[in-house]
Amino acid sequence: MPLYTPDMISHNGANLPGKGFHFSLHALADELRWHFRHYGREGWIILTDFEKFFPSAPHSAIYQRHERILLHPNIRDLADRFLEPGGKGLPLGVEISQMEMVALPSPVDNFLKCQLHLKGAGHHMDDYAILVPPDVDPKDVLAQFVKKAESIGLKVSLAKTRIQPLTKPFKFCKAKFQLTETGRVVIHGNRQSVYRFRRKLKAFKRKIENKEKTLEDLYTLTQSSLAYFENYDDHNRVLSLRRLFYKLFGFSAEKIENFKEDIQPCNMWFTDDYVVRA
Repeated sequence: MPLYTPDMISHNGANLPGKGFHFSLHALADELRWHFRHYGREGWIILTDFEKFFPSAPHSAIYQRHERILLHPNIRDLADRFLEPGGKGLPLGVEISQMEMVALPSPVDNFLKCQLHLKGAGHHMDDYAILVPPDVDPKDVLAQFVKKAESIGLKVSLAKTRIQPLTKPFKFCKAKFQLTETGRVVIHGNRQSVYRFRRKLKAFKRKIENKEKTLEDLYTLTQSSLAYFENYDDHNRVLSLRRLFYKLFGFSAEKIENFKEDIQPCNMWFTDDYVVRA
């Protein structure tokens, strides 16, 4: 990681210390605000990703990066052992392959930033959001992006690629972005998560009555789900879900103390810091 990160752009936030999913969302919001200050809502955004990013990762490009960056022969030999000569693809969830794949598109990122001089270009793993000024042809930018990616063995998924004007809402990493006429960036969470949470609450109602689930399980589900929407501009969705919770269970989901009155059926008691089973 210390050898790979100097080649990465700052808005490559996946699986890096101090960064992550919400870093990528906030970075895109900052780029949208910068774009608005300079161009208003004129211009476009290119939304794209790579086709079968992990399964089709070219080992040859990774070998070349090892040769260029890992100068110590023992370290380079150790890194090469994780790859098959002439093969392709890396497994998901393995820290070594995650770091290799986070750094793999760095030549494409630097091409966008340095050669094409695009201020608003960033990505989370293989999900790209590229802001294009109004005086630049977005189709030309996309064509050069595809050509540069193919030069290192990455194939752009053209079926998922979209070029949209900034006057319309768009989705990035399942979050819905909207740049308003005043320059405010509104971000909404995934709508499908609302439906899933409502179904889970109704299922938990039945399972708690049948003593298949406990209030501790309900509390964990509720707080994690509501915390997801509280990270976005979804105040009305949070209120709607809280009202549904109160309708189903008869008490508020805001604080853990509100669960104390219905402890007996679930055979547990609460303290201020944690839950202890009786």
